[in-house]
Amino acid sequence: MKCYTESWTIRDLIDKKDSIHLTPRYQRGEAWKPEKQALLVDSILMGYAIPKFYFAERLQSASRILDVVDGQQRLRSIYSFYQGDEFNNDSPLVLKKKWGMEFSDREKIAFDDLTKAQTEQFLNTKIEISLVKGANNDQLRRLFLRLQMGSVLNQAELRNAIASGLGDHINAIVNTHNFFKKSGISEARYKRSDYLAHALLAVHGIDHNSGVDLSAENIKALYLTSKEPSRQFWTKADKVLDCMEKIAGMRRGLFKDKWVFVDIFVLLWTHVDDLEAVDPVASSEAISNLAEQRKLYRDSPEKLITRKLPHDGKFMAYIHAFYKDGGKLTNCEKRMVYLQATKTKLLAL
Repeated sequence: MKCYTESWTIRDLIDKKDSIHLTPRYQRGEAWKPEKQALLVDSILMGYAIPKFYFAERLQSASRILDVVDGQQRLRSIYSFYQGDEFNNDSPLVLKKKWGMEFSDREKIAFDDLTKAQTEQFLNTKIEISLVKGANNDQLRRLFLRLQMGSVLNQAELRNAIASGLGDHINAIVNTHNFFKKSGISEARYKRSDYLAHALLAVHGIDHNSGVDLSAENIKALYLTSKEPSRQFWTKADKVLDCMEKIAGMRRGLFKDKWVFVDIFVLLWTHVDDLEAVDPVASSEAISNLAEQRKLYRDSPEKLITRKLPHDGKFMAYIHAFYKDGGKLTNCEKRMVYLQATKTKLLAL
């Protein structure tokens, strides 16, 4: 692996956009909010130097592709300000005074508002580029993690940088299964992959009678295991997500909370032979009602005293287990005791 330093302009970055791959396997997705993107662009317009970019060169069908190893968020900010892009729904970034803009006294400025001289200054701004050549995937992952040591990556992003067959399979499911398109779960910062990883660790423990806390350390250990789940395991996971897709299609946003996603995934996993009998309409209504009751009795637990319905004792334990240390094995088990007791209603079987 060798690194070569070059000096590019922002115009070069824009001209080469089609050959620059923003999200190689080890990279995280879009993470910066518009206000942080705006401050980066404002810094460029003020003439401040910004950190160098790292690109890894590879050949694909005789074309040169540059994978972004470091500088993805900065590059997204530049592209978004220049013309908008697919990562910003084709809506260009607008700089706003309230975000700390120093370049101008105006309340907001878009790229098209720049004068000809300002436009040329922006496009001709020089940026240092480090081109990485001859690196394999493991070397690039290590380089990525080394370069991120000064920033904060969440656990899902750190796992994503690990060379893992399980991680690759999880990302493939998240990117292709229709459930995640209907779920309302954010795509940002590998949140969807994080939800699925938690659920798969839970059912892996059930299948092996060795439940564990759904902690970052235990999920990472599962990613690093040399033995991947069987084909039957993935087929079963696909069936569960198919059923959840039907339920999610009835009421968007049902599974936006991680523990709702994990718990219903586990519940369906333990009743995989009955999935064809699940009524998506009734089930979506029951899950929605459970969320409303969970919030109500969390804020006013005294109301449970006069309710006197079956499983109320288990329900209060479920509420406590949902809101405090939700990934602890004991709390996962408490929630499942209640869900199993009310499965006929929840799954509308």
